[in-house]
Parts: sequence; structure tokens; C-alpha cells
Amino acid sequence: MPVHRLTQIDRERRTAVCSVCGPTKFYLADNRTHPGCAARVYCMTRIRESRHVQSRRIQERKRSQNSNWKPRHSLSEIDTEKMTAICSVCGPTDIRKHAGKQKGAFYICATPKRAYKREYYRSHHIPHPRKSRRAGHSLSEIDDKNKIAVCLHCGLVRIYVSHV
Repeated sequence: MPVHRLTQIDRERRTAVCSVCGPTKFYLADNRTHPGCAARVYCMTRIRESRHVQSRRIQERKRSQNSNWKPRHSLSEIDTEKMTAICSVCGPTDIRKHAGKQKGAFYICATPKRAYKREYYRSHHIPHPRKSRRAGHSLSEIDDKNKIAVCLHCGLVRIYVSHV
């Protein structure tokens, strides 16, 4: 990890020149352990990077402790015109506006919603018997006399036998 050294510190404007980032804003941390000492100045990019690393470590710890844990899809840099944002899990992604009753309107990541809807519709879909070819039903053990067959999806079914 490169060392962020600050020079040309302007406390009024809260700007400085970082050895890694160039012109940047800074974070002023007061020294609580030694009240007489001066406050420390840190590059804002360095602070954001360290918080990101800490957040990842916390997520990894939670993941290892709980097998049912799922990561949060937190959004940043939301563009409401293009309906895009950066998700903490998915990266650049599409978003959807969610109108909640109690919280009001807010935006959510569209990627997990797509996967959930796809799985939900496939698991709850009951095809119409006449649309058996399109739904992937295949018949075997066809008995023309008793007009029954075994369907791959439905099991034992009654069939109509056309003599044309």
C-alpha cells in the first residue's frame, strides 16, 4: 500500500497535496489519547480505502460465522436519469425505483431482483395441458386403449388420442 504524505496543507479550505493522489481534501483527526498534541491530518482517499478494507473484513467475518448470511447490495453514485448505480456486490448495475409505504421511494439493485423473479416464475409456473410441446412436456408409456400416458413433468395424465 503506497504511503500518502501530505504537503501544502490549507486548514481553512481543508485541502492539501498528497504524494499519491495529488490535490485532495483531507481528514483532520484529533488526538484523544494525548490531548496536548496536535491533530493528525490524513488524505481523504486513504481514509476511504481503509474504511473499504475494514468493511470487507467485517463482511468476511460475518460470512464465515453465519452460513445464511447474504451481502447487502448498497448503492452509490446513483444516476436517476440513466437508472444506473454502483452496487457494493455487483459493481456497475441497473437500478429500480422501489416505492415503500413507510420509508418512501428508494432505489434498489436490479441484478438480484432479476435472478429472484426468474427463479420464482419458473418454480410457480404450471403450464396449460394444450401447450405441452412449448412447456417441455414429453410423454412416454402411451396407452391408446385406456387413453393415459406418463408425462415427464406431471406424471400419469389422461390424453386425447387423435386418429387422424
